Amino acid sequence: MEKVELARRAVACNRWRWLPGMLVQDGERMTDWGYPAFSTIDVGATGVAETVEWGDVPRRSLPDLTDPATLGCLLALVRKAWREPDAYIAPADGWFVNVRFGVHFEAPTEAAALVAALEAAP
Repeated sequence: MEKVELARRAVACNRWRWLPGMLVQDGERMTDWGYPAFSTIDVGATGVAETVEWGDVPRRSLPDLTDPATLGCLLALVRKAWREPDAYIAPADGWFVNVRFGVHFEAPTEAAALVAALEAAP
């Protein structure tokens, strides 16, 4: 599955939200303050100071689902959506997300399994 399409599926989920630590495909990382909208560098007599304005992630932005921190945040979203703090992911002929006894999702990649679990969340 193409990684852009998988990222689109992720952000289309009702339970999706951006979390601090997630990497946006444009290379910016989410922080506690939000998405770095722009930055300017002011070189003054005392040296270099950087000013960063924070805001919401641009509407069409997609997560980088190859980033380990983003995958960890995606697992946190799955746990919250299913109200199962013990949900986990493990490799097994691809990847296997166990949400609760009798409820699991399998896919060829870790990201695909997590997105499938988030899509199916009640």
